[in-house]
Amino acid sequence: MTAPVSFVVSDDEGGTRLDRLVARHTGSSRRVARILIMQGKVCVRRTVVKIATREIRAGEQISVSDPGEVANPKELPKVEPRILHLDHWLVAVDKPAGLLSETGRQGSPSIETLVPRLLAEAGEHKTDVRLVHRLDAGTSGVLLLARRSQACATLGDAFAHGRVIKTYIALCQGDLGRVQLIDAPIGHVRGTRQGVVEGGKPARTDVESIATTQDASLVRAQPKTGRTHQIRVHLAHLGHPLYGDGLYDGPRYVGKAPPEPVPRTMLHALQIEVTHPK
Repeated sequence: MTAPVSFVVSDDEGGTRLDRLVARHTGSSRRVARILIMQGKVCVRRTVVKIATREIRAGEQISVSDPGEVANPKELPKVEPRILHLDHWLVAVDKPAGLLSETGRQGSPSIETLVPRLLAEAGEHKTDVRLVHRLDAGTSGVLLLARRSQACATLGDAFAHGRVIKTYIALCQGDLGRVQLIDAPIGHVRGTRQGVVEGGKPARTDVESIATTQDASLVRAQPKTGRTHQIRVHLAHLGHPLYGDGLYDGPRYVGKAPPEPVPRTMLHALQIEVTHPK
């Protein structure tokens, strides 16, 4: 057993993913950091957090128990996507929260690496796929991948020129109220954090409350542009950040005696409408 490691996230580190912080402060690789997190050995503010991609705020304390003890990765629980639709042109999958869309430099599991295996298991001989759009690691929901170069070009063009209707479901803080169009430019603030800033890129999001209480609103959101973290930034700008979204000051605990941690950012890609590339 090795000595535990504890540290406070600095201002410069604010907004950095948990796995990167753990790797940096324990001197381990990103792969080992993710295993430690999945094993429940990492706490943020004394609460176990198992989402490696969670973005951590400055001032939060992180502790890692037994950083030198890592179990066999084969014993770790799997986070698997699920095939929603499959044809000769494309595949639609349900991406779980915490899984990357594209393979990172560290070779982490991703939709790009897992979907070919799912296709092979389904008896498909052609397993090559190409992402045509992406979801944030912490966001779950429908994701499209092309199986032919023509489909990739056609779908990519549709996304690039706004011929796709994307519908999300989100849980945000407070009573959002009426249907509204949020029209506010988005730009980089610091680290991975974006914000509504003067001179930012145009960004528009339609939002509609499905159900509300004094403490929370279940919201349907349709981004009309494709800015980084757009729905998260726009709702936070209105004073209604998403539950579990620490990067944008969303509530991370609910209930009382004792409060329960929100395990993820409460954002789900519910539906995509696009002309089939056939």
